[in-house]
Amino acid sequence: MSGVRVNFLWFPDMEPLEGLLQRLGEAVSPCVKVKLGPEPDLTNVLELVRCVPTVRLRLDSNRRWDVDTVCNVYRALPKSCLEYVEEPFEDPAQYKVAWSRCPVPVALDESLLTGVPQDVAEHPGVKAFVLKPTLMGDTSDREPWIKLAREAGKSVVWSACFESGVGLWHLASLAEQAGDTASGLDTGRVFLEDLVEPRPLPVNGVLGCEHWKVLDSVKKPYNV
Repeated sequence: MSGVRVNFLWFPDMEPLEGLLQRLGEAVSPCVKVKLGPEPDLTNVLELVRCVPTVRLRLDSNRRWDVDTVCNVYRALPKSCLEYVEEPFEDPAQYKVAWSRCPVPVALDESLLTGVPQDVAEHPGVKAFVLKPTLMGDTSDREPWIKLAREAGKSVVWSACFESGVGLWHLASLAEQAGDTASGLDTGRVFLEDLVEPRPLPVNGVLGCEHWKVLDSVKKPYNV
């Protein structure tokens, strides 16, 4: 497994734009997942688009937006750069209200676990299903979404929820099946240390896994 393409994870409140631009390196048409709060300030996001016109944005508010906020964000951004807004609403009923006002592209994440109406999941406004195997557990929990994505022309985005490098390696092996869809596996940088070396950090938008190895200190048995 030589590596998989990933989105760059960016918290604008925690990392200045200059830091992200440095991380983007030589990535061509980079995909950036932006974590935004309930009252999003798009100043840095718009500046990112100005600096990198080919950027693809995935915006994530962790279900903390309302319909007005989603539509305002959609209208403020160049449509060519917005890939989707990930799970903006806690109440799935709000999706159809939003789509009646603006054609915002959406990805479903948490609601794949908690329950989402079939007509919402199949709606053309849903562009992707974000699958987190660590939370989903058995393969039978994710196979229906993979099947629906294949039938309805939606993307499958394999995503981490802050696993160690060992977990990321297994997720990357699943992500290889997604072809060129950028996966949500840029989470290794949140840890000061990891269980593998080299540290699982993407380079130019690719998470290389081929030469990872578990640290010797981890392999030693615990003294009980």
